[in-house]
Amino acid sequence: MDEKGEELRAFLVDIVNKDITPELLEDRMIELENLLNTYGGLVLLRKFQKKDTPDYRTYIGKGKLEEIMA
Repeated sequence: MDEKGEELRAFLVDIVNKDITPELLEDRMIELENLLNTYGGLVLLRKFQKKDTPDYRTYIGKGKLEEIMA
């Protein structure tokens, strides 16, 4: 919960390059989700994008960001 007593809600987003296995991706997502849960948060959505390097402005690509926002 935040200072106002409201539940924290989040989208978990990660990028995946050719070296990341599905198992490693799942482990990374679980780690992020556990961290959020530690602070009383709730995961609303889990997404990933196949991409070699993060976009310097949005981390994921613009198209994936628009998909999540829709």
